[in-house]
Amino acid sequence: MGTMSVAALGRSLVVACALITLGCGKGGPVAVPIRGTITYEGQILEQGLVVFYPVGVNLRPVRAVIQPNGTYELSVPLGDYKVTVDSFKQFTPDLPPDDPAYRTPESLVPGKYSSLTHTQLKFTVNNQTSVIDLDLKSS
Repeated sequence: MGTMSVAALGRSLVVACALITLGCGKGGPVAVPIRGTITYEGQILEQGLVVFYPVGVNLRPVRAVIQPNGTYELSVPLGDYKVTVDSFKQFTPDLPPDDPAYRTPESLVPGKYSSLTHTQLKFTVNNQTSVIDLDLKSS
């Protein structure tokens, strides 16, 4: 074998290894872009975090920051989800919790929305899903 043949063989092995590592099919679950607006009692929720927790599969939760206009955007794999929403009034982060002037930030939404155990926000994401608006209520 000549030097060219060895180099060509080396390149072929590198390509073959890359294909085996990456797989020949799709790389992972299909993710769908989701967007939505979050309101509480009809008012835009201007800050916070929304988290989509996969149900029945071993995938990581997907989270997005709630924007000042109440919107969020994220991409999640197809499947069933439980959703939580956390939002707190602004507080002074420069105060340590043991400072007498420190106040625990007040939640802007009821605990039933921020607890994975208690949330009733459940959705199935499929290829037709693109908007999931969340209208949170106090009761």
